[in-house]
Order: sequence, then structure tokens, then C-alpha cells
Amino acid sequence: MLIPTVVYFAVWMLAPTVYGVVLSFTESSLAGRVDFVGVENYVGLAADKQFLGSLWTTAAYTLQVVGPCLILAVIMGRLLTARTRLNSVFMTVFFIPFVLPGVAIGIVFVLLFQQYGLVNQIAGGDHAWLSDARTALIVVSAATIWSMVGYYTIIFAAGYQQIPPEITEAATIDGAGAVRRFFSIELPLLRPTLIFALVTSVAAVLTDFGMPFIMTQGGPADATLTLPLLIYNQSFMYGAVGKSSAMAVVLLIAAVALTIVIVRATRERVRRERVTR
Repeated sequence: MLIPTVVYFAVWMLAPTVYGVVLSFTESSLAGRVDFVGVENYVGLAADKQFLGSLWTTAAYTLQVVGPCLILAVIMGRLLTARTRLNSVFMTVFFIPFVLPGVAIGIVFVLLFQQYGLVNQIAGGDHAWLSDARTALIVVSAATIWSMVGYYTIIFAAGYQQIPPEITEAATIDGAGAVRRFFSIELPLLRPTLIFALVTSVAAVLTDFGMPFIMTQGGPADATLTLPLLIYNQSFMYGAVGKSSAMAVVLLIAAVALTIVIVRATRERVRRERVTR
């Protein structure tokens, strides 16, 4: 039963990863030339201002998307678990952005935030949001949040439904308000869901290529040039396959390291809570 999964993982994930790591130690081109250069690509990245800038942009993009996305998803997931006849309708509405193609969402946001778009017409201004280096990443982040929040809302709604109702009912009888019930009962019981959402959302945003490419192509002035987009540019626009492979390895290490830190920090918190009880 596991053979198809193992074959899929080996052919489509492990083999390309190993091949990318090998290429990162070479000076390669799309024409097929391959010269072994050792760690030269990695040394060069340490002094590459565009690469360092893209690292900062990727970190800012991740922070701007993951935090607000999960907070909104937790709130909306709680609202969806309220027992109303419109629950299924609300779930469908919130899930629609997730099933829409990212290209469509990106184009809609470009139209909304252009100089004479709907946002400026409502606000009464003429600001070119995506042409301003100070606001371009914010708009791209907003589009990404919109595309992701529906999925995580459904995840958290499912998590809320796993909480035994008698626990919250007992807390209510004891006089705990909604805020107290949320922070003392619901949020701790949602921890497994929260860990899953945090790890997967961080990985998704760190490796997101589509939304920045669709909306800005990395501009203006590299303000939205995330690392996946820079890797694409280096490979397919400049033919620097070895250098872009080294960037991809750095991105892979960062994603794995962040995942380990999140999981270990959460486990340590759980262990401390068990000791103090």
C-alpha cells in the first residue's frame, strides 16, 4: 500500500531536491553547461544585495500574511460554529476564495488597487498602490490573505467542533465570559489545529511564487521581490541555474528550520503546562 506513496515521494520530491542541492555546487546554465565550483555560489550569496533584500522581503511577506490570516481564521471559524441555519452557506462563502485560481484573485486585486480602481474611488484618492514601494507588498499580502483565509477558517471550524460542548457549558455556568472561555478553554484545546495551521501556512507563504509574480513581478524597485520569485528570475531570465539552486537550498533550509522551531517551541510549552498542573 505504501509503495505508490514512496515512489511518488522519491521521484517527484526527493530526487529533484537532491539534484537541486548538487546543482547548487556548480556553475550551470539552461544550455547544459555544468562546472563544479564548490561553495562559491553560497559565498557569493552572502554579499549579494538583491538576495539579502529578497530574504528580508520574504520574511516581511510571511509575517504580514500568516499572523493576520490565522487570527481572522480563528475568529471566523468560531463564528461559523455558532448553531445557525446559515452555517453551510457561510462555510461555502468563506471557502470560495480558496478554490478560486490565484491568478484570478491576483488580477482582481490589481484592478481594485490601481490608480483609478474601486478602492481609490471609495477612499476619494488616486494613490497607485502597486507602483509605490511602500504599499505594494501590503496589497500583495492582502490578496494572499484573502486567498488563504477561507481554507484555514474551515480548518479552525472543524477544530472548534471537536471541543466537547459540556466543557464550555460548565465554564459558562461557573460564570466565565466569552473572552475567558476562549483564552482558557477553547484556544488551548485548539493547539493541535493551530500548530498544523501555523506550520503549513508559513511553508506556503515562504514558497509562494504566484501572487507576487501575478501582481507585481517583484517590483517596484524589488519591493515585492520574494525569494521564490528571485530564484525564478535567476534561472529562467538570467540562466544562472547554479546560483538559483543555491538560493533554493537556502530557502529549503529556512523552511525546515522554522518548522522545527515552531514544533519544538509548542512541545516545550505543552510540557511546561503539564508540569505546572
